[in-house]
Amino acid sequence: MLREIKSSAAQQRRWFQNSEMDLFVWSTAAGEPNRFELTYDKPRHEKSLVWTAPSHYTHCELDDGARSGQHPGTPIHGRSMPCDVDYVLSVFARNSAAIDPDVIDLVQRKIADYRRTMDIVTEPAARKSRPRSLILSIAIVLLLTAIIYWTGK
Repeated sequence: MLREIKSSAAQQRRWFQNSEMDLFVWSTAAGEPNRFELTYDKPRHEKSLVWTAPSHYTHCELDDGARSGQHPGTPIHGRSMPCDVDYVLSVFARNSAAIDPDVIDLVQRKIADYRRTMDIVTEPAARKSRPRSLILSIAIVLLLTAIIYWTGK
């Protein structure tokens, strides 16, 4: 279960932690959340989902710099990767029952918004590929027609 790590030094950042995940929530001076980072699948294949207000998202693997025979270093964001939103929501739900309900609501809402953002981003890419495939199909039909025509004479 996530538990809050209390710190007097970071009034505008809250940190929740357990062996599976970390959640950092940043807020404005007025107390409005403006960013969070949820890291999960610790310690082996750690990934990070970051939301920054109003609606910027990134999802990537984390690289702790550990190599054979070396100790891990400070994790850094690695390559971007697809996000299994249902998995992230289930892992978060399983680990977050004991934290501030406002934080739970924020994270769940923003992850759901991220899913909608992913749908919007992937849809135009799919539409762009259709004309290419159509042109390629027409070209193949024309080529086959020409071959049949010339070999039939």
